[in-house]
Amino acid sequence: MGDWYTGTFAAAEPSYAPMRCCLCGDVVAKPTASRMCHLCISKNVNLAQEVATHCTILQCGTCKKFFHDRWLNCDLESKELLSICLKKVKGLDAMKIINAAFAWTEPHSKQLKVKVCVQKEVDNNFMVEQSFVIDFSIRSSQCDYCKRMYTPHTWKAMVQIRQKTKDKRHILMLEQVIIKHNAHENVSNILSRRNGFDLHFQSKTSAQKFADFVSDKIISQVRNSKKLITQDNVNNKWDYKYTMQVMLIPICTDDLVFLPPKVASMNGGISPFLLCLNITTTISLIDPFTLRTLEVSGDKFWKNPFSSLFNKFNLCNFIILNIERDRTSKVSHPAYELVDVEIMAVNSSTVIYTKSHLGKTLTVGDTFSGYDIRRINLNGLAEEETDITNKIPFDVILVRKVKAKKAFKTNWVLKRIVETKGGESDDEIEEDELLDFKEELMTKKELQRNVEFYQNPKAIAANGPKDSAADDEDLDVVASQLKELSLQDTNYF
Repeated sequence: MGDWYTGTFAAAEPSYAPMRCCLCGDVVAKPTASRMCHLCISKNVNLAQEVATHCTILQCGTCKKFFHDRWLNCDLESKELLSICLKKVKGLDAMKIINAAFAWTEPHSKQLKVKVCVQKEVDNNFMVEQSFVIDFSIRSSQCDYCKRMYTPHTWKAMVQIRQKTKDKRHILMLEQVIIKHNAHENVSNILSRRNGFDLHFQSKTSAQKFADFVSDKIISQVRNSKKLITQDNVNNKWDYKYTMQVMLIPICTDDLVFLPPKVASMNGGISPFLLCLNITTTISLIDPFTLRTLEVSGDKFWKNPFSSLFNKFNLCNFIILNIERDRTSKVSHPAYELVDVEIMAVNSSTVIYTKSHLGKTLTVGDTFSGYDIRRINLNGLAEEETDITNKIPFDVILVRKVKAKKAFKTNWVLKRIVETKGGESDDEIEEDELLDFKEELMTKKELQRNVEFYQNPKAIAANGPKDSAADDEDLDVVASQLKELSLQDTNYF
């Protein structure tokens, strides 16, 4: 009844005349357009007739990728494949999907079955829920990449990684960084080459992304080029192949570098002979006679490049005879200490006096490797640069401690992305270099954060006999940090 003082009226609920279901005769509380009760509607409505229950899905017969708008790598009965199948069904978008799952089929039958549970609104907002099975037939096709495999043009863009040094530690470390961040997921092929390796990509964007990744991890210089493959002047189309050469810095850790006089004067008149401590996005250098350090960025290096005089292949072994602290030095360093040292070459009886920055690790009787300045090759240096080399105060620069060479076993291995066996490379990395890299990796803990360790399939069981020395346990990694190798991972060391 209306309110006389406001003039408003409450809405009255509609009333319906009693109606019986045309099929079962039950009284219907709320009439429906079909004159049936809700139970009869649920029994007589077939939602499967409104969708396509037989569909076809394309799969590449070579690489086994499935197609939907683009070729995707999906495993059988995976969530990604289920999403592709549901998007293929016409009429399913008008219903609400409650649940969907694969029904078992023989893997080689080229058939898929998906059981779906859907809801749809019928007859005056009444929701009907039904389940049915949709069949999918897998039809073989060929993706764009596999089509190119049968032509000379198997790639669209290529990244060439090069480092013109005999020392391959940085190439190996770069491989581990790539594996750690899965930066090679879009690579179609990897070939070993002299002083590096080549990576093939199917798009210029993927190649550019990879080249930028390498530049962010280590000092490098990228050079771009392109080659015309085909052209269509009528339709104004040109097809190019792109090449990106990533040239890594030609210096490695522990190298003895020589700064040109111009570069030395630009950095406060520092000594031109410096040891390389580390290389990432900057070059860390140290003067072993004064403890002065220098950080060189990539931009500064490529504007005024310098090279190394000695590398690890020029190291000589020296025996430590006597050590005295240098009390005149006013420069301190958290990791190094300046000391006066008496040394003697392993194959000589002449005593040599020198200074060293390794005061915190030197011990009388130990053997250390170093560079003999008297053996510097002056060919190629200018006259003023030759005069500078004659002013070096000491004849020997100590670099690192020499450890006894022995075979060791670890509970971990490292994967490689470059397949060297049977490749076209004439610069294959020797096994001794691989072992030295693994040993250096465990002695320098700061390098381990960029490395992915995998379980050694040939490792001896923990409760079994051990033939190796107890010191090998220092090279092991905690088992919880190890990942398992797949059956396809055959290239490891």
